Amino acid sequence: ISHTFDSDMENKTFQIQLSFLIISILLHKSDAIDYRYHNYSEMTSILQDLASRYSTKASLVEIGKSQGGKSLWAMALSAYAPNQHVLLRPEVKYIGNIHGNEVVGLEVLLYLIEYLLTSNDTLVYQVMNRSRIWIMPSMNPDGLEKSMYGDCSSITGRYTLNNIDLNRNFPDYYGAPLESSIRAQETNAIMSWLANVSFVLSASLHGGAFVINTPLDRYYVKNISISDDDDIYQMVAHSYINRNKRKNESCLNEHINTGFVTRGADWYEIVGGMQDYSYFNYGTIEIGMEISCCKYPESNLLAGYWDYNRDAMIEYLLQAQRGVKGLILNENFEPIPWTQVMIDNRKPVVEVTSLGEFWRILLPGTYTLKVLYRGFQIHSREITIQNSLSPLNLTIIISSSTYLPYMNMTTAASTTFKIRLSFLIISIVLYKNNAIDYRYHTYSEMTSILQDLVSRYPTKASLVEIGKSQGGKSLWAMALSAYAPNQHVLLRPELKYIGNMHGNEVVGLEVLLYLIEYLLTSNDTLVYQVMNRSRIWIMPSMNPDGLEKSMYGDCSSITGRYTLNNIDLNRNFPDYYGATLPSSIRAQETSAIMSWLANVSFVLSANFHGGSFVINTPLDRYYVGRVSTSDDDDIYQMVAHSYINRTKQTDKACSNQFTDTGYITRGADWYEIVGGMQDYGYFNYGTIELTLEISCCKYPESNLLAGYWDYNRDAMIGHLLQAQRGVKGLILNEYSQPIPSTEIMINNRKPVVKVTSLGEFWRILLPGTYTLKVLYKGIQIHSREITIQNSLSPLNLTIIISSSTYLPYINMTTTTATTIRSVKSSSSNIFINWKISLSLIFLFIYFILINEN
Repeated sequence: ISHTFDSDMENKTFQIQLSFLIISILLHKSDAIDYRYHNYSEMTSILQDLASRYSTKASLVEIGKSQGGKSLWAMALSAYAPNQHVLLRPEVKYIGNIHGNEVVGLEVLLYLIEYLLTSNDTLVYQVMNRSRIWIMPSMNPDGLEKSMYGDCSSITGRYTLNNIDLNRNFPDYYGAPLESSIRAQETNAIMSWLANVSFVLSASLHGGAFVINTPLDRYYVKNISISDDDDIYQMVAHSYINRNKRKNESCLNEHINTGFVTRGADWYEIVGGMQDYSYFNYGTIEIGMEISCCKYPESNLLAGYWDYNRDAMIEYLLQAQRGVKGLILNENFEPIPWTQVMIDNRKPVVEVTSLGEFWRILLPGTYTLKVLYRGFQIHSREITIQNSLSPLNLTIIISSSTYLPYMNMTTAASTTFKIRLSFLIISIVLYKNNAIDYRYHTYSEMTSILQDLVSRYPTKASLVEIGKSQGGKSLWAMALSAYAPNQHVLLRPELKYIGNMHGNEVVGLEVLLYLIEYLLTSNDTLVYQVMNRSRIWIMPSMNPDGLEKSMYGDCSSITGRYTLNNIDLNRNFPDYYGATLPSSIRAQETSAIMSWLANVSFVLSANFHGGSFVINTPLDRYYVGRVSTSDDDDIYQMVAHSYINRTKQTDKACSNQFTDTGYITRGADWYEIVGGMQDYGYFNYGTIELTLEISCCKYPESNLLAGYWDYNRDAMIGHLLQAQRGVKGLILNEYSQPIPSTEIMINNRKPVVKVTSLGEFWRILLPGTYTLKVLYKGIQIHSREITIQNSLSPLNLTIIISSSTYLPYINMTTTTATTIRSVKSSSSNIFINWKISLSLIFLFIYFILINEN
């Protein structure tokens, strides 16, 4: 009996082991791209298929043609808007197969494209949300087709069809002669690409060695191979090599003593290399990655090469988030042409883009940042860089009077006149070239206008039904942004405007319709910034039923003010301290807004009213004694003044009200209300919300609408830009995962601000020094001092907090579950995930076998 039992168990053990083997083979890489080499045609099909299946995250671009007429494909990847440049989003790239017979890089880059599009890894999430990644698997498809499988060392297939080595074909910065006097088509294509996309970080993948090759590629001056940015090159090279799983191996014992990192010239000199060309001409931090000892190894090794390099490639891409980035603009918020950034006295300098952007990867430390105009220094400041994957974010404003003296005077005078004349003509022609006319619109007409605008501008506008009114009308909100208006983008602040909360206060509705159209059509530089740096939600009418009941020309009655079931929406939100509301019924409209606020983390907001001219800030009632000031009263005063100072309305007072307070009042100091929307948004979500009373008459004559639009247009844009002040960032654990139940407290101000499910936070702040505290379930787990500049570029932080710091504050049962979830879902433990899955399958098989027995 014992012998039979042992035999049965041995058989079952074999069955289990065989099941595990089959499962591991099936699950090891469940991607569509298999571990084998792909020819040019197959590569093209794979890229086209991926671009088709993931059209919101991938855009396939033909950069040029090879000598043999093959397309040089580059895939642009990002979580949003992969087909366009987004302001201040860094551009990064990988290029493979520059030498046609070095083929491993091509395959690894195909796997990387698919991984970036399909993985839920937290670091992939960060890379895809914070950069646009360009990947060109093959720069030399003609050479690829000539190469020989299994050939480790020959040069067959290395060159182009006309026998040019592409990595010896780029113009030398100091004019040294190249191997070939012919400029290859492939080289020209890359040069054109580099001239049109400002790449911050780059790498090219090679084969035939295992080493990271950094500039300089030749001794330009005596025997010096070190660039001014050698510290940066060493850092990014080691970020790669330290995450590479093959880092302890070598080819013929090469490069062991240098840690598998070498400067090109110290290995062997070349003239015309791509990485030196990119560095000297564009300031791109580019390295060459030799990732396989054999140039065209057996295909059964490809899975290993992918495994060795995957995490290292992701880590390398993240280095684009180090250092400093920003905008350089003149006093009119316009980019300044012919501008460059210099760090200390390092060369090369970095060109500022046509949009005024710059990026500079830097190590932690203090530097002098200089702005040059046509080579002349026009600005200098000291900057301090933290050891963080959140770059210092600057907006540098330089008066035109500072740089125009360095322009040829004749050219300057004539150009200035032409520019001013052009602006005058444009402003006259475009002042309001709207499709929306200056008259009042019914609910049905408003709906048609919104639907028409979203159909005409689908890449910048998304129309969402937030809920229904009591009468069954849709509560429409238009989401607007220069990119991805239909989704939340990591660290992009969410803003909102709401109009017509009281149905008979109608000017706000019309002004918000004009604002939507203006944001979608204007070329104004401030509109560009608002649209590129935030998502703006606009709800023209929160009370469409009341709107339909209101009376044209009625300045003061309450006809149409309430909902169909007679509820005042601005007295219907739950009071933070539980005070009784005027109505025991929660209006459908109120519930819809509450649900919206719970799902979108709004940073800044305003709602538009009529019947007075004043900016109303919290607090709306005296919650404690006769105190009407909130802990954030300084912020409210700042954003309120940002609006009032830009409004053009000259006859501001209605019955001489608020002249002594500068047309700004705290709600309770005007009159107390319970259940107001702005206090609800503030106390529950930390949203900085104002109530804007913009017309003395609630439903004035329509011939006044053009004036109301003119009075408020610039003020609204200026107000929206205030969301760019203060601090924003991510709070993550050591696995780069968000920490649940986390809040931010500034000094000891209340309310605290909830951190989003993605780990994000925003806090508008005035210039000054503050203590930022991180709370976990109400208990402080982190504190740091922060300094806020007077800038429209917020301080950008990534705060990493070890799970051992906060887990003691969670119930032990929950602790265990959370720890398992945290560890098992981290990127570094993705294979552990599979092992856990296999273990569960093992148990499942085991119980089946036991039951059979």
